[in-house]
Amino acid sequence: MSSGSWWGFWRDYPKVVLNGRTYAQIGNRLYTEHAVDRFLPSGRRSVGNVPVAQNEGGGHMFHDKARSIPPAYVEETIVRGMKKPIIENSEQRTIHVLGDLEVVTTRDNRIVITVGYHH
Repeated sequence: MSSGSWWGFWRDYPKVVLNGRTYAQIGNRLYTEHAVDRFLPSGRRSVGNVPVAQNEGGGHMFHDKARSIPPAYVEETIVRGMKKPIIENSEQRTIHVLGDLEVVTTRDNRIVITVGYHH
């Protein structure tokens, strides 16, 4: 299966070291481990911020911050979403928004820093 569409764990993706930091290579972009953890399938049938009820039976969570956002949706948001340049900790970033999905990248859009939903 192509790493450009595979929705997997951090360990599943090929790695690239850039400026001393390790990134997952997904398609033409690099992803932080933080971003990969965030887009993992949550395995839950309810919204991500609702606590898991004891004996809920709603599946198991891969990561407590998993948000069930497939990499294809991340790419679509970067390509088609509204863009807002910001500076955070003296670093230029771009926030891409499509619907309620939000993706933060480096200014050149090469590295995906985090993904999530905004309400």
